[in-house]
Amino acid sequence: MRMGTSELVIILIIILLIFGPSQIPKLTRTFRKSSKEFQEGMEEAELEEKKKQEAEEAEAKVREAEERAKEAEKKAKEADLKMAEAKQKEMEAKLRETEAELERMKAQQSQAAAQAKAAADEAAQKAADEAAGTETV
Repeated sequence: MRMGTSELVIILIIILLIFGPSQIPKLTRTFRKSSKEFQEGMEEAELEEKKKQEAEEAEAKVREAEERAKEAEKKAKEADLKMAEAKQKEMEAKLRETEAELERMKAQQSQAAAQAKAAADEAAQKAADEAAGTETV
C-alpha cells in the first residue's frame, strides 16, 4: 500500500492545522530523531541476528569437527585392532614354528638315545663276548 503525492499533501495540511506553523520545525526534529533511533535499532537488531547466525554456524562447525574427530578416533582404534590381530597371527605362526622345531628336536633326541642304546648294547655284547672268549681260553 503506497501513498501517493495527494495523500501526503493532505496529511501535511492536517499536521499544519493541528500543530501550527511554529511547531513544525520541532516536530521535524523529533521525527528525524525518532527515525534515526529506529534505524539504529534496526541496524542493531540486524547485527544481533548476524552474530547469532555466526554463532550458530560456529557451533555447527565445532560439532562437525567433533564428529570428524570421533570418526578419526574410531578409525584409529580399528587400525590398532587390525595391527594387534596381525601381530597375534604372526606370534601364533612363530609359536607353531617353535613347536615344530621342538618336535624335530625331540625326534632327534629320541633317535640319538636309540643310537646310544644300540651302541651301549653292542658294546655290552662285545664285552660279554670277550669275557666269554677269555674264559674259554
